[in-house]
Amino acid sequence: MSMFCEYGQQAGIGASMSVIRKDGKVIVVDSGISFEKNGELNFQLGPTGNYLQGEYVDLFILTHDHADHSGSAPRFVREHPEAVVVMSKKVNESLWVMLYDSLKIQTFDIKKAAGQGVTIEQIFNEDDLVNFLNGANLLIIEEPGWYNDIVEGWDIGFYWAGHNPGAISAYMIPPSGKPIQITGDVSTHNLGIVDGVLTPPESFLNGFYELPGLTLITEATNGNRSINRRPGRSLQEDLAHHIEKIDKAFFKTIDLVASRGGVAFCPAFANNRIPRLVKKLVQAGYPVWVDGLGRKMTHIQLQEAEQWKKEGKLNFFSEDRVQGSQEREAADRGELGFCVILAPSATLEKGFAVEHAERILPGTNNALISTGHIFEGSVTKQIFEIERGRTIWLNRFKAGPVAVNVRCDVHHFDYTGHDYQDGLAERILKAQPETLIIHHCNDDGFTGLVDKVTSNPNLMCRDIHRGIHLQEIPLA
Repeated sequence: MSMFCEYGQQAGIGASMSVIRKDGKVIVVDSGISFEKNGELNFQLGPTGNYLQGEYVDLFILTHDHADHSGSAPRFVREHPEAVVVMSKKVNESLWVMLYDSLKIQTFDIKKAAGQGVTIEQIFNEDDLVNFLNGANLLIIEEPGWYNDIVEGWDIGFYWAGHNPGAISAYMIPPSGKPIQITGDVSTHNLGIVDGVLTPPESFLNGFYELPGLTLITEATNGNRSINRRPGRSLQEDLAHHIEKIDKAFFKTIDLVASRGGVAFCPAFANNRIPRLVKKLVQAGYPVWVDGLGRKMTHIQLQEAEQWKKEGKLNFFSEDRVQGSQEREAADRGELGFCVILAPSATLEKGFAVEHAERILPGTNNALISTGHIFEGSVTKQIFEIERGRTIWLNRFKAGPVAVNVRCDVHHFDYTGHDYQDGLAERILKAQPETLIIHHCNDDGFTGLVDKVTSNPNLMCRDIHRGIHLQEIPLA
């Protein structure tokens, strides 16, 4: 029987692994991790299902390199050497950095847990990583295109998805003829480091949306978040206008911090978010310092990085331990002049951001600026919830917990990399699916998108499902 099942996303978002069983074939899309916490212990958790051990998998598609989609992929491919593995060239380049960093964090967490008598399973090892990114069955996508020799009897196309450099959506025509599209994470709006994509041009689709019986599987992270629409303006124009308004408020806040002699501190994820902020801030004329893994990812995802560095517009904290430590302390205390400091991680649980936060948070002239999702249970979330002058605990790498009095300003500007409700609904309207499966969302995201699309009389689809954890959904 033909089925779709989501083996990840136990809490709505995280550790994605989507499985399509149709016409005798098994196609798996993504295999990620979620970040869990048990007291003082951190650990990574993969999807349910033991990586489908014992089941033959024909194709594994990696849509992009974010950890919730890629973090356990090396382990999945270890269990399925028979599968053809597809990813884009840009994702492959990024993962040589991101997965090694993930392995380092994983190893540290396992050792720390062992010291407390707790056993944590290692998700993958270095051999798994190398085999995944350089294996014999690997197909690297450099440009959008269609393939009829990946899975017997299937035509499968891959096109850019926005969201992150190299992110792809998959378009599949099985032998039965009823097509399937799975978006992966997607954005219609431009992100500075990657162009947005609503739908591919007809030169790629070649009548794909005219085929009967389409199943569209879409994310809905922002399914309940819409932008202000203006009469007579296109969706792309209104999305650009929306982002311009966020930029204006963001830059105004930075200017205020600069005027009072403070430091602007943006803890952010290294992949995508830091390079995006670098481009935005440098082009606006602000001096920027980048730390941690954000240094490598900025070089990978921004062609302009080296030139800006030569021009003195962009600075990277030294990788030399002594010099880097001196530069961090000087920057955090404002001794390098006003600057915006970008450091991973956004949660303030790990990374160089924790070291910067220890010095920056007590300063009344400083500001912590979050630019993305604020995760429940994170240190960042705690900072936004407490009154100024209260104390939090920061977990310094190796050094352990440190008490810090938070007296700086805190601000949030959501530069989301996921489609808003408007883009999600417009894509569904253009595709006119017979069956719509909505996943990668919380309850509000699902109901918000369903209400939006079902209120549109031009959408014929009424076979709508939520792709929740382990629920099998029949495919036509």
